[in-house]
Amino acid sequence: MIGIALLAIASGALFWRLNRMVERKRFDSDINRLSHILVSARSLSINTKMDFQLVIKESKEGWNMRLICREDPDLIYPLPSFSAVKICFDQKPVQEFAVDFFSSGFVGPKGLLKLSNGPQKWELRFPEFFYRQEESPIIPLHSSEIKES
Repeated sequence: MIGIALLAIASGALFWRLNRMVERKRFDSDINRLSHILVSARSLSINTKMDFQLVIKESKEGWNMRLICREDPDLIYPLPSFSAVKICFDQKPVQEFAVDFFSSGFVGPKGLLKLSNGPQKWELRFPEFFYRQEESPIIPLHSSEIKES
């Protein structure tokens, strides 16, 4: 009986730690997906020379995203949703958030976007995030392509 009780306590503690780890990985995955979508949406706008708007809207399941073309409102790209997190823009909680991508490369609105899920937090400053992405050096895909001087 004591052995079963100890086993139940140990498995409960393990499940609690495992659940925290899964939540942390899910948050990291959502952040990576969102940052890739933001960079891709800006590239799409510049390459197609059309203005787009990324709309992020809260639902019961989490956050739904869609990319809407400003010149052709029938052109809508549904995007994968991400888990329930708290989103704030310039220190104010939001239930819906829109990012405008212009064909000139400009991104609006200007401000600080914060995502949080308990102790985990992530911040993104618009439009500086996109300028930082452009300044990253292009590196070779394979180490054999690196030429030593």
